[in-house]
Amino acid sequence: MVKCQDMSYANRLHLVTLDVLRDITENGFELADQFLLVNTPNLSSGAWKRQERARRSHSVLWVACKTASESQRIAAGTADEKSDGQAENAEVRHGAKDADLD
Repeated sequence: MVKCQDMSYANRLHLVTLDVLRDITENGFELADQFLLVNTPNLSSGAWKRQERARRSHSVLWVACKTASESQRIAAGTADEKSDGQAENAEVRHGAKDADLD
């Protein structure tokens, strides 16, 4: 589980949530769920003269799980079964196309 929030820093918008999502998928995890956590802003300070960007009043909680690698699926025998089923389905589809052409 990873909790993150987009932010503005030095007059630039930093989309941290997209960076985290990219890192999750690149490291072999699969996104399982997403929660948007809404904050109640406490803006009593008058220090800022004008607002430059939209306020970020929410954060994101990503829930991810590790996916099995191809070698683990082959060892378990699930990849072979799936590929055999896909090959059979492809043969059935091609056979139906050939029958339509006759």
